[in-house]
Amino acid sequence: EQAVLWAYRHQMQRWLVDRAGVIVIDDTGFAKKGRHSVGVARQYSGTLGKTDNCQVAVSLHYCAPDGDYPLALRLYLPESWTSQPERMQAVRVPLAYQTARTKEQIALELLDQVRAEGLRHQAVIADAGYGLSVEFRRGLEERGEVYVVGVTGQEAVFVEPPTWRVAEDTRRGRPPTRHYVADDTPPPQTVKHFAT
Repeated sequence: EQAVLWAYRHQMQRWLVDRAGVIVIDDTGFAKKGRHSVGVARQYSGTLGKTDNCQVAVSLHYCAPDGDYPLALRLYLPESWTSQPERMQAVRVPLAYQTARTKEQIALELLDQVRAEGLRHQAVIADAGYGLSVEFRRGLEERGEVYVVGVTGQEAVFVEPPTWRVAEDTRRGRPPTRHYVADDTPPPQTVKHFAT
């Protein structure tokens, strides 16, 4: 199927690729009644707007001024699946996908795949489901991606690099190792909308 997807993406690029294009990363949920569909579990689905029995897939979508199209999709396997190798083997989950991965890791793997195919784009966009993940944002930065991600409004941003200190040793119990922001660091600002 990878050869077919490669051909599809290259055909779509011929018609719609644009320097102003963006890659949108999101989840897609599929409601299910049984327990046998690969990856099905009680989990949150944005499509359903609640936690329910469903499959969830990580999706990449390309949006440009002249049109948009789906880029890639991969099922997320929750811990209830990845902790049971015999269950995955019974339904023939390919060995390469049987390792536990977060949605953020899957998204970055899919992004690497379309980047390797030379897809031109100016930015990556994702909602707070991905934007809250430090691992995901760091992965985008390591790839040199310009990005816009949603946040919840609970985040704080230091306008100057903070000074970190270890708490003073009170000589009771173990010596302290946890770092705290020093009192002389300018206070952080609350993020209200998006982080880039």
